[in-house]
Amino acid sequence: MTSPPRTHEVHIERVLPAPPERVWQAISNPAEVSQWLTPTEMTPGAGGHISHYFENDDHVREGKILIWDEPCTLEYQWIFKGEEPSILRFDLAPHPQGTLLTLRHRLLPTHLTGEYRAGWLAHLDRLEGSFTNSIPDFWERYTHWQKENA
Repeated sequence: MTSPPRTHEVHIERVLPAPPERVWQAISNPAEVSQWLTPTEMTPGAGGHISHYFENDDHVREGKILIWDEPCTLEYQWIFKGEEPSILRFDLAPHPQGTLLTLRHRLLPTHLTGEYRAGWLAHLDRLEGSFTNSIPDFWERYTHWQKENA
């Protein structure tokens, strides 16, 4: 049995209404990540460890932090039981309206790229909402993005 092709990536750019230093805190502080993504544990810095707990302990994504360049780049492995490891990267750049966040999730199995894209768009909606104290429901946003990208 051969592995599915792994040439696809999710690439999303989003302008967020906060300066890069504030967005950095939202993507690198476990308490803040837990508000817009999922409960998270993290050992900060390159070489550190990160774990995301989705829904229950059967849905843990974890990995090693590969790049920790505050407040510009956070990149880490995304390892989930049953999938080949992939790489998740956040790049932050100043923008006249706050911060340009570029998310790249690469080395994804081709057949899961659409699900990951809808999921990341929904989570970025929640991240954006965290800056205005109006975090939307994940599943509503996920359903919206699945339909939008169909």
